[in-house]
Amino acid sequence: MTGLRTDVSDGIGTITLARPKALNALTSEVTETLAAQIRAWEASASVDVVIVTGEGDRAFAAGADIPELRSKSGIEMTHRGMQHAISTVRESTLPTLAAVNGLAFGGGFELALACDVRIAVPRATFALPETGLGIIPGAGGTQMLTRIAGPSVASHLILTGAHMRADRAYELGIVSSIHEPEDLEAAAIELAQAMRGKGPRALRLAKAAIAAAHDTSMSAGLQIELLAQAVLFETADRDEGMDAFLERRQPHFDGEVRHHQ
Repeated sequence: MTGLRTDVSDGIGTITLARPKALNALTSEVTETLAAQIRAWEASASVDVVIVTGEGDRAFAAGADIPELRSKSGIEMTHRGMQHAISTVRESTLPTLAAVNGLAFGGGFELALACDVRIAVPRATFALPETGLGIIPGAGGTQMLTRIAGPSVASHLILTGAHMRADRAYELGIVSSIHEPEDLEAAAIELAQAMRGKGPRALRLAKAAIAAAHDTSMSAGLQIELLAQAVLFETADRDEGMDAFLERRQPHFDGEVRHHQ
């Protein structure tokens, strides 16, 4: 795969953006391949959690590939723009984790925002500089950042193109933790393993309920939560999880639905 490496180990799928000389800038080929890989893992039983990171120690992804972007028309952006690929990450049923190892600019920041959890190194820097190019963040940045950090922060970053350091991103809840560079990979794997230890159906339905908090009213979101809980109460995982708690042992989830006699 051009500009992308993938690996699966112990149920954790890792996608590494691998164009370090170009600061892991995102081409159409890279983003479309990334989206296809996410969809393939969703359809398989080999991956439970996905980690996205960048190669090297300088950048997670320093935005879109500008020469390629310069060649695109408005119609092309509508039909095959980066937003479609980034939305695949955001809408994935698999838990996703961005391990931000450096610069996350433009589409790179949007890719990180599309993940469920973001962790970073102290030197990580975030920015949406698109208005300086005469365009706007078009891969979901205007919507995701506003929902995560609020309209004032989103307006500040988008309208000025200002850079935000990791410590400020942590204060605003954009990243959930900060780790030294040598510890980032281990921290990402530890988080992914913690997720893997939970009920697989519970993880997917929890994601759906959390997304509803952004996309619907409180009453609609509570109905989605209630229905998700009802579904989970009809699974063998519910029995196994509660039995394991009462028996003081680790649960062994299989994701199966119980069949009433």
